[in-house]
Amino acid sequence: MIKQTIIKAIQAAGYEIHRVPRPGTAGTSVVVPKYDRVHYGSGRVYLPGWLNTDIIASGPENYMYVNLVERHPFPDNSFRYAFSEDFIEHIDQASSLMFLLEAHRTLKPGGVLRITTPDLEKVLIKHYRQPDYGSFETGRTEAFTSLGHLHF
Repeated sequence: MIKQTIIKAIQAAGYEIHRVPRPGTAGTSVVVPKYDRVHYGSGRVYLPGWLNTDIIASGPENYMYVNLVERHPFPDNSFRYAFSEDFIEHIDQASSLMFLLEAHRTLKPGGVLRITTPDLEKVLIKHYRQPDYGSFETGRTEAFTSLGHLHF
C-alpha cells in the first residue's frame, strides 16, 4: 500500500519508474528524471529548472527525496549538470566517495559536476583566531560541531 502510494506520487510529479536489471540483482526500480540538471543536498533551496534532492520529506514539484549516500535511484547518464553547495562537508569520507561515485555514474558523458564547500582560509580566519588550545576548542565548536561539519 505505501509502496503504491509512493509510486503514484512519483508518477504524478511527472517521473517515470522503470525496472532495470543490475548485475547480481533480479532488478531494481529507477526513476527517470524529467530534468537534465540535478541539485544535490538542496535543503530548502529549490532551484527552478533543476531536480532538487535531499533527505527532507517533501518539497515542491521539482523536489525528490534521495538519500545521497546510498545508490541514487536514477539510471546511468541521466544528467548534463549536477550541483552541490555546502553538502559534502557534512558527510564522512566513505559517504563522500559513495556520493561522488553515484554523481559520476548518473552524469552524461561530458557532464559537469560543480561542488562548493566553505572556504577553508575564511574558516581559519573567522574561527581560529589565536594559535592556542583554547582558540582551537572554540574554533572547533564554531566551525564544526555547531554546523554539523565533518571536514572542509
